[in-house]
Amino acid sequence: MNIKSKANIIIHSYSVASASWSALTAVIPVIGPGVGDTLGLTAITMAMAYSLSGLFGKRLDKTIVLSFGALLLGSSLGFSSLRAAISVLHGVSSVINATITFSLQEATGWGIYLFLTLGGDLKKMTKDDLTTYIARGKGMAKEEQNNYQHMLSQLPPEVRDQVEKLQRQLVNSHLSDSKRETIIKTINSLFEPYTEGE
Repeated sequence: MNIKSKANIIIHSYSVASASWSALTAVIPVIGPGVGDTLGLTAITMAMAYSLSGLFGKRLDKTIVLSFGALLLGSSLGFSSLRAAISVLHGVSSVINATITFSLQEATGWGIYLFLTLGGDLKKMTKDDLTTYIARGKGMAKEEQNNYQHMLSQLPPEVRDQVEKLQRQLVNSHLSDSKRETIIKTINSLFEPYTEGE
C-alpha cells in the first residue's frame, strides 16, 4: 500500500473520531462545542499530525506536538464559535456539528499531508501556512473520501466492522500516543491484504 493510501486511512480514521467527539459534545449547548469540543478535537488533530508525520519518517517530539497543538487551537476558534451557535438548535446540533467537524478534519489532514509531501516541517508551520494548506486540503478531501470508500468496499463485512470499531476507539481522550499509533497500524494492516496496488 502506498503512502497516500495509508494517509487516507489515517485521515479518515481521525475524521471519524473527530466527528464522533463533536457529536458527543454537541449535546451540551454552547459550552460543549465551545470548550470541550475544541480541546478534544485539538488532541485528536495533534494525534493525526503525529501519525501522518510518521509516514514521512518524521517523528515529532512533545515540544513540536504541543507547539503545533497551540497553532491548531488558535486557528480553530472561529469554527468553535460556529459550532457553539449551532448547538442551541435542539435535535440537529449533533449531526450538524459532526458533519462540519468531519469535513474540517479531512481538509486539515490533507493539508498536513500536502505540507509534509512538499518537505514542510510542522515545527516551522505558521498560522498562514495552516490556513493555506487546509484550503488546499479541502480541494483534495472529496476525491480522497471517494478513494477511501473504494478501499473500504474491498473489505469483507467482518473486517469492515473491525475497522469501524477501532476507529471509534480513537475518540477516547485517555489514549496514549503509542496506543493510538497501535490502533492506526492495526487499521492499516486490516486494509493491506485487500488493497494491493493502492
